[in-house]
Amino acid sequence: MCAALYKNVKQGGGAANQRMSKRELLSELEFLSDLLRAEFVFPTQGIKQNSIATLDRLVADGVLQVEDDAMVGLSAHERSIGREHYDFHTFLIWPLCVCSDCARADTTASRRTGWPPSRSSRSHHRPIFSSLAAASGSRSALRCVRQC
Repeated sequence: MCAALYKNVKQGGGAANQRMSKRELLSELEFLSDLLRAEFVFPTQGIKQNSIATLDRLVADGVLQVEDDAMVGLSAHERSIGREHYDFHTFLIWPLCVCSDCARADTTASRRTGWPPSRSSRSHHRPIFSSLAAASGSRSALRCVRQC
């Protein structure tokens, strides 16, 4: 969940700029779940139920907050401590997201036909977790690992 919210948090600005709707967050979670489906074993309750349980737990832990029952973002406490717990949760899954992005880019670049893909055939999800974003977050990741 934290990884799905990362692109909004990383864009900076105030708290209002760094949140996303529950619907958009669920869409990103479904994308990540599909992308990493062979990497993890989730309970059989389904993505929606797992997402609700995860969100409830992160809210209870003071990492995220839900505003007006529709928008999800970092809690004020998490902001005050420099996104310490949020970064930890994000960087647990980060290497898998970056590897997936690299594999997708390599596969796309190595195709002999149909390059570049037409706009209509592209996924509506842009690569959220590019190597560039990983590089910009590497200092936070190292800080997170050192504190564990």
